[in-house]
Parts: sequence; structure tokens; C-alpha cells
Amino acid sequence: MKIFEPITIRGMEIKNRILMAPIATNYPIRGNQSKHFYLERAKGGIGSVTLGATNMDAFFSDRFIDGTRKWVIDTVHEYDVKIGPELWQGNLLPSLPMKGILQEWVAPSA
Repeated sequence: MKIFEPITIRGMEIKNRILMAPIATNYPIRGNQSKHFYLERAKGGIGSVTLGATNMDAFFSDRFIDGTRKWVIDTVHEYDVKIGPELWQGNLLPSLPMKGILQEWVAPSA
């Protein structure tokens, strides 16, 4: 079956065609729950995983990138699994207080 055969996409070889879609786990990305969640999927044989709802602002922070690499990326790479983020820009939702401050809507003006 082709699903178990490697595939090359733009020069990147993926060991099989089993791709894990992004899932909202509600686990902190730099925590043991998240690490073990993705580790079990990697052990199960997936070829590629997409991290769910990753805030774009996080990519401007070395702390986030280094933490994500330590907790998730290096863990799944041990099993030859490719990994990438589902980009999400939802960090200013007015209905969710951020650090005790109720955010305002940001939208185009009239």
C-alpha cells in the first residue's frame, strides 16, 4: 500500500504518508503532557505531525522556540517524524482576559 511508502515533498522526505492533523490538546507545549502526547504518536509510526494552533507571535521569541525544540521537536525527530506548526493569530481575543486585562477588538476602521 502506498500509505506506508516514503514521499518527498519539495526535497523533504517523509518516511510514510501518515500525517497527523493539528489537534487542540489544551496541553502547554512545553510540558510533560504535550511531550508524551506527541511522543506516543511518533512511536506509533506517523510520518509527519502538525502542532495545533501555534501563535505566530511565538516565533519571535527564542525562549518559545528553544522550549518547543526541547519538549516536542527533538522528541519526535528521534523517530524520524517531520513536524510543523498550524499558524494561528488569535492572541488578542476580547472575551479572554490576558494577564488580568480584558483585550479590545482589533479590526479595520470604516
